[in-house]
Amino acid sequence: MNTVLRSRAWDTAALEEIMHAAHAAATEAERFATYTAEESAAGSGRSLRALGARAIDHAKQAQIAAGVDCTAAGLARLIERVRTVAELREAQHAEREREAASH
Repeated sequence: MNTVLRSRAWDTAALEEIMHAAHAAATEAERFATYTAEESAAGSGRSLRALGARAIDHAKQAQIAAGVDCTAAGLARLIERVRTVAELREAQHAEREREAASH
């Protein structure tokens, strides 16, 4: 992020504002990504998809604020799309295997 900001020909105040906005969004993205991982590991009933979507949304905001390519948008499309029956079965099978391995 710092490299992108240094390459821009803006005044210092504008750079500071951009850097703070990008950092705040990136921090929130990391926080929600951590929540998602913790909830997944705990086998919680909370919506992992919703937590993951929030992490990705904050990552998109960070990338937009920093003025870099928004690669997080592709992740958002993967989470937002409805999974097929085969994908759901595969996820259930994987969950059963994880549960069996932990016992």
